Amino acid sequence: MEAVRIIKTINSDRLPELNNFKGKEVEIIILPNINNKSEVDEYESILELRGSLKTKIDGMAFQNKIRKEWDR
Repeated sequence: MEAVRIIKTINSDRLPELNNFKGKEVEIIILPNINNKSEVDEYESILELRGSLKTKIDGMAFQNKIRKEWDR
């Protein structure tokens, strides 16, 4: 993931979210929007694999066993 870092004094009121910072020096970090379609498609393809690995262990039983060990 790429990011852009900018140090700037806020002089404009074009973005109402920045009104509290007007006249102050701020650090602005710009990150890409992670909600784009390609990343959603990748996540959905991972979900298709759910349940495909056949195990002899019941997942909920294993989780309960581990939690009981924490209570000791």
